[in-house]
Amino acid sequence: ARTIFCYSNPTALQEFLPEIKTNGWYYGYSIGVGLEINKLISVKTVYYKYLKSPEIDYIRPMYQFSFQYSLNK
Repeated sequence: ARTIFCYSNPTALQEFLPEIKTNGWYYGYSIGVGLEINKLISVKTVYYKYLKSPEIDYIRPMYQFSFQYSLNK
């Protein structure tokens, strides 16, 4: 589990999203779980939820799924 705090320059955000009204601060949390299949392969999933009032569409949670592998030399 993680707590997320981040800041983005409001002027830079408005260059990409002219309609946005923000002070640049965002916060939320994430919860993840992973499975190490062996020393070479792992699978992870993470759920992100921002708690700030939605300026864009941050009211919806975000999901991340990852498959990682490493090669031995």
